[in-house]
Amino acid sequence: MNREHLLMAAVALVLAVLAITAGLSNRDGYYRWSKIGWIDRRWGRTAARIVYAVGGLVMALIAALILSGWSVLR
Repeated sequence: MNREHLLMAAVALVLAVLAITAGLSNRDGYYRWSKIGWIDRRWGRTAARIVYAVGGLVMALIAALILSGWSVLR
């Protein structure tokens, strides 16, 4: 495992924590971004929170896969 893999895993983990935090909290600042704001206006805050939480879980899975050494190109 080289430094680039560790950096990408760290970035994915930080994004995962931020997304899960946004999904768990109900602060308006997280929902002002254009894409998630569109989901918030169209389907409501609950759907936007679910999207944030699922995105965070996917990013955590990506971080775990990177740290385990998994690669698509093997």
